[in-house]
Amino acid sequence: MARLGLTLVALLSACYFYGVGFNLIFLLPALLAPLLLIATCSVRRIMAVLQANRLLMWLSGLTLLLLVGHQLFFSISPDTSYAASLIAAALPLWALVAVLYERRARLVRVVFAVVLMFACISTVDYLVSGQRAHAPLWDPNNFVSLLYLAWMPWAFARLADAPDTRGGLGWTLLISMIFALALLAAHSRVAMMVVAGVAVGGLLCCWWFRLQWRHSIALALACLLAAGLYLGIDPSGASSAVTPQTVSDSGDHRLLMLEAALAAVRDFGGVHGTGLYTFAQLYPLYRSPLEQNTVGVFVHNDYVQILLEGGVWLALPLLLLCACVVFTGLRLAAARIWHPRIGLLLAVGCVMVHAAVNYVFYVLPLTLVLGLYIGVLFAREPLQAGNTRGGAVPMASAAKWTGVVLLALNCFYLCIDAMTLGVFANQLHVPAAAHIKSDPARMLAYARFAQTVNSSRGVPVLGEAMLLDNQLSSDSPRAQV
Repeated sequence: MARLGLTLVALLSACYFYGVGFNLIFLLPALLAPLLLIATCSVRRIMAVLQANRLLMWLSGLTLLLLVGHQLFFSISPDTSYAASLIAAALPLWALVAVLYERRARLVRVVFAVVLMFACISTVDYLVSGQRAHAPLWDPNNFVSLLYLAWMPWAFARLADAPDTRGGLGWTLLISMIFALALLAAHSRVAMMVVAGVAVGGLLCCWWFRLQWRHSIALALACLLAAGLYLGIDPSGASSAVTPQTVSDSGDHRLLMLEAALAAVRDFGGVHGTGLYTFAQLYPLYRSPLEQNTVGVFVHNDYVQILLEGGVWLALPLLLLCACVVFTGLRLAAARIWHPRIGLLLAVGCVMVHAAVNYVFYVLPLTLVLGLYIGVLFAREPLQAGNTRGGAVPMASAAKWTGVVLLALNCFYLCIDAMTLGVFANQLHVPAAAHIKSDPARMLAYARFAQTVNSSRGVPVLGEAMLLDNQLSSDSPRAQV
């Protein structure tokens, strides 16, 4: 239960993380929870899992090291890249957590319970006040991704009508209606396609895999009822999202941004890229005069943006993941063998497609959930205990504690960054920041301490300069007069 509690805290904190400029401290649980989970995992368990999942664990660990080290050595703006690197690192990190956890299905249930709560709140808000669904996330399209990541595994797992399926057709109908209406209330074209796809996909799965039709019909009926209710409440919201002018304008802007990003890849891309989250600094060099309406932070195509910012060695693991998802899906479809995790596979596949038209791998709750799902999907439970002969135990123990120390160092530096922003940028919820801010001498001492610990950050330097300028101004003869 403690492991599930840590996962729950990390997921809730991730959903309320709004970026470096708002509440950086909320990024910490997404790193601290895996640190505690890995530290409390026995060496024998790690050895057994490593023997059964050698390729998955090595790829996850290597990708994690690349993401953490990339912003230290190759980013053109470490101040900009460090948080984005940690957000992306949540994917392989939580994949490792899921691989090490014995009862992986419980992790999926935690995700489902949390997102169902958000879906219920959004549905009630929409029915009562007509508010567009997105909370607690800021971007409605990211909220859509989070919703179908939770809904699809649950909905498709019920199609087999297994004896251990909790609840009957009524639960399938009610919960699917909640998710479908919350998706539609986001006024997103992707959400409309997801609702239609789940309804049709459930029927197709029952036909192809020769399943009973009860839950698939209830699922399709829930989608139809939600669509009818949505059209009855707000027909203008549905029509405005799919008007030819809206679709054309959105497509034109994204196409121009994609062309600019590809031009930047030709000039600045390569093996290591420019550093995650640095596209905004390069975009003014390539921005078209016809595209002036967007913020210019994301390309709205994660594959091109990661190729530019992360280079070839960060784009390759992502493409390998896409290939594994496609290959596994085709293999299951060709064999016509129903697997209870097909819903997980479809949800991850939808996110991979969605990443081609939006930003997914830069959003903390999505990378966290994706990491858990990938671990659940591709991990194999060891049939026997790990090999304890020879020097296997010392090597496994050394690997474990090396990973724990590296995670602890990243948590420490993240705490320093969060404290710096709490002191000099007035971010809330940072412990002891108010105590330091109450005394200019303590602020100056902290600014110098932060520079000593991490000289690559610019905020402590600017903070020290501001404090010294204030001291000079207060000590000047004019100020005394």
